[in-house]
Amino acid sequence: REHVTGAGEILVMPAGRVDEEYLGKLSRIDLEPGRDQAHPVRQLLQDVQEELAPHWILLDVRAGLADPAGMLLSGLAHLHVLFGTFSDQSWAGLRLIIERLGAERVRQDEPQADCLLVQAMVPENVEAAEKSKRDFGDRARDVFVDHFYKEDPEAEATEENCWYVSDAESSDAPHVPIPLSYTPRLADFPSIDAVADHLADSPEYRHLAARILARFGAS
Repeated sequence: REHVTGAGEILVMPAGRVDEEYLGKLSRIDLEPGRDQAHPVRQLLQDVQEELAPHWILLDVRAGLADPAGMLLSGLAHLHVLFGTFSDQSWAGLRLIIERLGAERVRQDEPQADCLLVQAMVPENVEAAEKSKRDFGDRARDVFVDHFYKEDPEAEATEENCWYVSDAESSDAPHVPIPLSYTPRLADFPSIDAVADHLADSPEYRHLAARILARFGAS
């Protein structure tokens, strides 16, 4: 557990210590709740809330489609922050997740799960970065229109907490990507202290923070 102090405090809890016994322990983890039992991850979050009372709980799920990701896409999170790149491989996975959070819920007459989209690893070269962001944004809009947004109703009445195709024009719509440039100093650092000032001062990361806070009516 790592402490970083300043205006607040960040507690970092790793998934475990990688040693000779790690793989054996990992193979014995059961994310499925037993009969009449709360989901183990939900119970863990409740325990954290009761014991530490944090303002925020952020869960980092590794890249790829796996059991933990599927579990968190099933209503456990208040907000899903999706990271992707412009590669076809990245979009193949993103499309499935966007479908799960959006169109799949719409077909069940439920509002979409709230999400934000982050374009990671934007090139440092200015011209390449602009093209990358433009192409990523165009593809994001197409994918969200096809797999997330609900068709506009014929009448004026709309459902609360639902994103429609016409909402895609909004600057804070879920598909509007938040670009994060590739930064070599973030590829390797000894502790959060070493990069905390950079993250706090970076316009890109401040924009990401503002978009997240706005979803909760905070600033």
